[in-house]
Amino acid sequence: MTNTPISGTFYRWASILAVMILLVLIMSRTGADLVYNYRLKSAFKASITPSPYQLGIPMDEMDLTVYSPYLPLDMALPSYPWTSRVVTPVTIRYYSGIPDRGTAPALEIKKGTKIIALPEDSEGSPLHKAGYGYTSYPSYERGWRYVRPFQLADGERLPSSDQYYYVRIEDLKAVIGEVIKVNPIILADARRSGGNVETVKHNFATYLDKSLYWHGACLSPDLFHQVFDRWNVYMTATAGVLILLMLIGRRTGF
Repeated sequence: MTNTPISGTFYRWASILAVMILLVLIMSRTGADLVYNYRLKSAFKASITPSPYQLGIPMDEMDLTVYSPYLPLDMALPSYPWTSRVVTPVTIRYYSGIPDRGTAPALEIKKGTKIIALPEDSEGSPLHKAGYGYTSYPSYERGWRYVRPFQLADGERLPSSDQYYYVRIEDLKAVIGEVIKVNPIILADARRSGGNVETVKHNFATYLDKSLYWHGACLSPDLFHQVFDRWNVYMTATAGVLILLMLIGRRTGF
């Protein structure tokens, strides 16, 4: 019994089908994100009294206490224990302003440093303290947050630890990922609501944004979906490779 070789025609049609599926997925995901962003912007109702964000006041000149009425009310501590201290998986770099290329950070917490990730002195939510750690305020630029740095677990006080800095949201999400690892109840609660790790990390990092949004104070750029994300990039690259291989196959007669 002999094996029948698979013809080049089969490979071409399989490649064409794969490219079509990838293009449909890309268009579907892009369309869904565009619709989400449109609805998010359309539903935003600015407060009658313009907020500092609406007035375009620079972050370092903004009186953040005006947002206190918008923040969640005090919450009782849960019956189960929390692990509040984690080792940061990345070097967290804080800047005095949103940096240009080559700008040196004003403050760094090195990778491997043990920090107090959950606010141990918070009177409200055990997971959030407005303006501390990962519970940051949105800035005017996507991906950059405005917050006071994490405290060190060894009791050492960082210089200007009460000062606000700019920090990348990805650095904060990395810390949130560690918080989830040592407090699995957080992820379990999220999964019961249909969430996943990335959703939980984003929700924690934009915790204040949602409150500011619903009170008409700020339409944070970090609430919008990235229309062409890395998955769309991967799928586009894969489709491009398949098309290139089909063109080469036609020239070589395969």
